[in-house]
Amino acid sequence: MKKLVLTLTVCSFFLQACDDFVSQHLSFDDVTYVSDFPKRVELDEGNLIDLDLMGCVDFFGNDSVLVFKMMGLEKHWKVCSIFDLSEGMELLKKGNGPDEFVNMPGDEYFRQDENVCQVWSSDEREIYQIDFSASLKEGNLHLDTTFRVPIDEMVLNCASINDSSFFTVLYQFNSYRRCLLKEGDLQDLEHLKVINDVHIYKDLNSMAAIRRYEKSQNKVVEALLHLNQINLYSLDDETFAKTICVGKSLTDLGRIDNSSKRSWVKYYGDVFTTSEYFAALYFNASRKDFLSGKVQETDIQVYDWDGNPLLNITVPYQIESFFIHRNKDLYVLSTKGEEERLFKYDLGDLLAKQ
Repeated sequence: MKKLVLTLTVCSFFLQACDDFVSQHLSFDDVTYVSDFPKRVELDEGNLIDLDLMGCVDFFGNDSVLVFKMMGLEKHWKVCSIFDLSEGMELLKKGNGPDEFVNMPGDEYFRQDENVCQVWSSDEREIYQIDFSASLKEGNLHLDTTFRVPIDEMVLNCASINDSSFFTVLYQFNSYRRCLLKEGDLQDLEHLKVINDVHIYKDLNSMAAIRRYEKSQNKVVEALLHLNQINLYSLDDETFAKTICVGKSLTDLGRIDNSSKRSWVKYYGDVFTTSEYFAALYFNASRKDFLSGKVQETDIQVYDWDGNPLLNITVPYQIESFFIHRNKDLYVLSTKGEEERLFKYDLGDLLAKQ
């Protein structure tokens, strides 16, 4: 009988622990629930751009170039002019040598009004600066190191705020720590504590996100891949931190972490920012359909920097990434038909006043 009582007590303890574990959210206290958008637009198939993009997994751009991230080539990037969309040149050689990268860098950010891009390499723990104008003109890479992380922490994201301050996201044992790196010292932000303190128990991927830092706003957009939400927060205004949820309730992070990946839902993907608005890919599809390229349509949700919904653009197929040129031309990368292809849309004045 004592053995039975002990067994029941232990089981009760673990059931209670499980209940406590299941109920948690990666959100701020201020949550905005979005039931609809002020304006919705449905696009057609779009205009196919004649570019060889076999092996392309992502792309980004600015006013003058499109940069395609490539797998299976000698170099990580393929760059072309956005005005004539002609084949340009390949940049960032793969390897361990000088000016070479084992893995593809990320956190790309173009300096305002310049054809100079900053990128973060987690392998090298450095932020690099690439001069596209000089590289394309002279036919070789113009690359400079601008900052090397002086800490031993595992750094996932690192974006330059100014010459001495950086927004960083650090890997913890079972969580992420979002903080500032100022003159070599890590500084936590009090208003981010509520999401920094969220810990998972099985799979850190359950709270994976696409993050974009917008320097003009000094804000970060954090779109969750497997949760139906976007976290939006300021790096200098501790009164601004909010969660945007499309739907009536937030996805329970604990339940996702405690379930099989086969049951996960793919919510958000790529994020694009400007000084006026930000936009995020939204799927709301099963992980299986997303990985097999069977998502029937993709939404591009547009918000202002206060987190208010502005516009929902629906594209009739699965998109991997997108770029909006001068608030008018929408470029989308798709793998429909098992082939990487780029499509272009004229948005007219849809985003003119966003």
